Amino acid sequence: MTVTAADMAPYPTKAARRDLVELDLVIPIGATGAVGTLDKDDPAVGCTRTTTGVYALTFPKSPGGRIFIQLFSPLGTVVSAPLIAMDFAAGTASFNTETDAGTPADPANGDKIQVLFRLDSRGTG
Repeated sequence: MTVTAADMAPYPTKAARRDLVELDLVIPIGATGAVGTLDKDDPAVGCTRTTTGVYALTFPKSPGGRIFIQLFSPLGTVVSAPLIAMDFAAGTASFNTETDAGTPADPANGDKIQVLFRLDSRGTG
């Protein structure tokens, strides 16, 4: 039997798989790429700017999972945000924000970056 979204409604985790945790983080960008006040689901989730166009993430340690990043850049200052490092055992990851030429650049003041952490305590991602 195929599970539908409606079937999952009674489950508090909204997932057909057990041991799955999803955490959301919204990173508002200030002047010169600075990280503003984070909108986050969990106090263990965080973000800091390490250098031009490079951001470090922290999240609860997990044996596996996935990280999804979405940019909201109305002026198109940056167009992609690929992960450049990821260590679930340590609870850390890093990503670049890049121009359409692939050059690391800071997002514009007012841009937002949304990060979804999908952490699996069984380590199967």
